[in-house]
Amino acid sequence: MAINSRSKGCKNERKAAKLIAAWTNKAFARTPSSGGLNWKTSNTKGDIVCTTEGHYFPFCVEVKAHKEINFSELLMSKKKGVKVQEFWEQATRDAAKCNKTPLLFMRYNRMPSNLFFIALPQETWRIIKKCIPKGNTLTWTTPEGGIVICPSDLFLSSDYKQIKKVLKNAK
Repeated sequence: MAINSRSKGCKNERKAAKLIAAWTNKAFARTPSSGGLNWKTSNTKGDIVCTTEGHYFPFCVEVKAHKEINFSELLMSKKKGVKVQEFWEQATRDAAKCNKTPLLFMRYNRMPSNLFFIALPQETWRIIKKCIPKGNTLTWTTPEGGIVICPSDLFLSSDYKQIKKVLKNAK
C-alpha cells in the first residue's frame, strides 16, 4: 500500500504540535497549507505555530518525515541530495523570514511514535545547553555555521520557560 506523503506529513506535524504544546503548556497547531500560507501581516512561517494569544514562541518549527534519514550523509562532500541538509536549509530560510530561531523536527519511518530528532543552530545550543539535561547529541559544523541534533525526548524534557528566558537575555 502506497503511503500518502501529504497525509504522513500532516500526521507528523500534529504529533510535533502536541509535543511542543505539552512542553510549553501553550496551544499549538499546524499552519494552514503546511507552512505554505503567507499571511502578509504576520511573521508566521513554518509548519507549526503557537495559537495562544499574546504568546511569543521564539522558534520557527519545520517538521519533516522521510522514509529514511542518514546522518552519515552530512559527512559526505556532496551537497545535493543530502536530506538533513535540505531540511535544515528550508528551516533556516523560513526562520529568517520571521526573525526566529529554526527548530527542525525530523523522523524516519518506523521510529517510535512520539520520537523525533530535533535540530537547532549550534549557536543557540551553546546559549541554552545548561537548561537541557545531559544526553546524546550530534554536532554538524560547516563554514556557514553548525547545527546540533538531539532526540526530542531530551530537548523537550528541559524547562521551556528557562530556555525562553535565556534566549531573551542573550539578544
